[in-house]
Amino acid sequence: MSAERVSIVVTSFNQKAYLAEAVDSVLAQTRAVDEIVVVDDASSDGSQELIRGWEARHPGRVIGVLQELNGGIPRTRTAGLKRATGALVGVLDGDDRLLPGCIEALVAALAQDPDAGCAYSNVAFIDAAGRRLGNRDTAPQPAGDVLAHVAGGAMGLMRSLLARRDLVTAAGFLDEAFPKYDGYVLTLRLASRTRFAYVFEPQAEYRVHPGGDSHTFGPRAHLRYLEDVEREVERFVAPLPPADLAAVRKAWRWRLLAHAVEAEIHEGGPLRPLPRLAAAALREPASLPALLRLWRARLASR
Repeated sequence: MSAERVSIVVTSFNQKAYLAEAVDSVLAQTRAVDEIVVVDDASSDGSQELIRGWEARHPGRVIGVLQELNGGIPRTRTAGLKRATGALVGVLDGDDRLLPGCIEALVAALAQDPDAGCAYSNVAFIDAAGRRLGNRDTAPQPAGDVLAHVAGGAMGLMRSLLARRDLVTAAGFLDEAFPKYDGYVLTLRLASRTRFAYVFEPQAEYRVHPGGDSHTFGPRAHLRYLEDVEREVERFVAPLPPADLAAVRKAWRWRLLAHAVEAEIHEGGPLRPLPRLAAAALREPASLPALLRLWRARLASR
């Protein structure tokens, strides 16, 4: 087992109801985490008192960073990563949990590929009460050079990501220009720099609940966030083989189209996106059945 120090950053903003589960899941790792940096983004629900309690019970191991002003998710994550001293670092949201063998499995995966600077795993979905809903990955995901995989839209990898701190620093930490996709953009930048190892067995739990950050913005805002992300993806994909580059660009065309259709239905009703869909069908007639399925799916999700 690697002797390298491991630091996990736990971020918190008014998540007292879940924060203890998050921090306790890090404390309970079978491969002990050397340093736990808990960053609170100016909570008003008593979270800071919890953090002070962990610091008192685990002096030198649990470190609280209590921000006086709310700075948002990217800034909070970056504050924790800059405070962390481990050679290997990870970030855990305050409403999620690590499974007990997470760090042991990810450190072992890195040891099996000495050229890999990051390791990630499958993730289990849980509800507000912590009940298992299923797994994200139904089949093993890519390892090694994963740039095409990530650039094609593989989201949420940071929920179970363990990365070398020097690479995270070189990649610029979490970019505040992407407030809702900072984790994806960092993962993309890391994938452009290093190989990834992968563990198929879930090692982290992502909590799906109405209070989650992904529920705080509407369809039009979501589309704008994704358009910004797509432009960032284009900065990194030029070295990809032509077939991979074409697949990445096609995936993003469809992702943006789906969200544009959703925004137009939200704003103007079921018929509003039909001109957009018709234009897409004229450009690519073979896509008509898929376009109709997309439209129906977005109507059904209203």
